[in-house]
Amino acid sequence: LLEMYDAMRSEHLDVIYAVRSTRSETAIKRVLYALFYRVFLFLSDTPIHMDSGDFCILSRRAVRLLLNLPEKLRFMRGLRAWLGLKSRPYPVARGARAAGQPQYSFPKLLALAASGLTSFSTKPLRIGFFCGAILCFGAVLAGFGYLGVALFSNIHIAAPGFSTLVVFLLFSNGLVFL
Repeated sequence: LLEMYDAMRSEHLDVIYAVRSTRSETAIKRVLYALFYRVFLFLSDTPIHMDSGDFCILSRRAVRLLLNLPEKLRFMRGLRAWLGLKSRPYPVARGARAAGQPQYSFPKLLALAASGLTSFSTKPLRIGFFCGAILCFGAVLAGFGYLGVALFSNIHIAAPGFSTLVVFLLFSNGLVFL
């Protein structure tokens, strides 16, 4: 802590945050953490340092800015980076927990990960918009296809109204995505 504080003061930083150089968790947790960080870095518009933790030292300015944010479930790694203040990582070798139980259960970690992924990225919205546009376009094409079959061929559909239902469902689901 004192070394981090000295580095923050000497380098005139607003944020210095711990980054795990080693992890003492189970192999499954290490894989899940690595997967989360890679997905986050792919989706996020605000990049964060891999294996960064919540442990950090903040300047008064950074604390004021963080306290003004309305978030209820605070994904601190993302919020620190989103502030855009001068910061740097500080490598820490974190040992195994000496006593007590972790505060974050697996469901709480999932909720935090979901909050981080959805709060710092517009890519899921863009993907939904793209999927909705494709469904609507596909519904219009299918509608014209069914109309062409009905007007210009002798093919009779065994279930009348089925094609209308399919086109309507495709289009309405596309609108939901949009």
